[in-house]
Amino acid sequence: MQSDIVRLARARLLIDQPWLSELIMRLTLVESPECQTTATDGKSLFYAPEFFGKCNKSEQMMLIAHEAMHAVLGHCDPHRVGGRQPSRWNIACDYAINLMLDEAGMTLADGALVSKKYTGMTAEAIYAALPKKSGGGCGGLRPGTSSPAERAAVMTALAAAAQALKRAGRGGSAWQAYLDEAAAPPLDWRDILRAELSGVRRGSDDFSWRRPSRRGMALGCYLPSQIAYVPGPIAIAIDTSGSMAMAEIAEAVAIVRDVSEREQPDILVMLADQAISAEVRLAMGEHWEPGKVSGGGGTDFRPAQRRASELGIETLVYVSDMAGPMLPHEERGATKTIWITRTRDIPKNETVIKIGE
Repeated sequence: MQSDIVRLARARLLIDQPWLSELIMRLTLVESPECQTTATDGKSLFYAPEFFGKCNKSEQMMLIAHEAMHAVLGHCDPHRVGGRQPSRWNIACDYAINLMLDEAGMTLADGALVSKKYTGMTAEAIYAALPKKSGGGCGGLRPGTSSPAERAAVMTALAAAAQALKRAGRGGSAWQAYLDEAAAPPLDWRDILRAELSGVRRGSDDFSWRRPSRRGMALGCYLPSQIAYVPGPIAIAIDTSGSMAMAEIAEAVAIVRDVSEREQPDILVMLADQAISAEVRLAMGEHWEPGKVSGGGGTDFRPAQRRASELGIETLVYVSDMAGPMLPHEERGATKTIWITRTRDIPKNETVIKIGE
């Protein structure tokens, strides 16, 4: 039976690469005729019986190890994939995994995606560095999520595997990149933006003796009252120039809504390419439906930056690809610009929050 072939291949791999044992045994083997080669959703290893049977023993072990590494590294998690193109994400993950398996002393299959220039880089960093036209890849990734407790257990097992390799004189910087990531997982861009905006406020989460606490007075105690956090007004500029795709503009609109609903400040929204084409003021928590977005011209960030400075707004959030002239810092007054972007080309001395990396 084909299932026996897969189980025998897994047994050989456990003997040949014992450090993989806990990582491999987490996956349930599932025969999947509709699968062209192999795939995983993070919890199961799907295999095409006919394809797997035609592979030699070394290739079979590599396929199982490869899919197991996809699973333990969380490559199937939609939150990690984000808005990335699936086939390109799979290629980036393959480069990361193959470097790790190569450092572990395994023999890679002919044609495997491997390049030393990606050593020490996570799949996200490799994805950003890939050429626009990239081909190849092994197996496939299916969406799948794990609970925080499951992810913690997996990362503990991964760390143990890395230590076993280290004792055997194997493993290297490709492994270290993921161990560093496990020790300090990346923050969601929304949390980073929230931290940046936390200083833009009217009032604070503090206490004041000017107005005694009514609850305390009822108990016969003179206690301070709490001053609630109320965010101050901010400006959000959306780059509508020709270099911005409609999907990126739609993403910027979603960012405005997210900030409005989560932070509930008063927001001045500006649509701008080489000039400001529209201004919209949103009250606290107001939902925004922009309708048709005009623009498509050149790019100049200075008009929106000047406008925010003229209005005395402390923080301007600019959603853009950052391809255009900016006001010098000395001309921005008291207005701080926070850039939200997907671009890799980040100017120096700017506060940038990158989406999707």
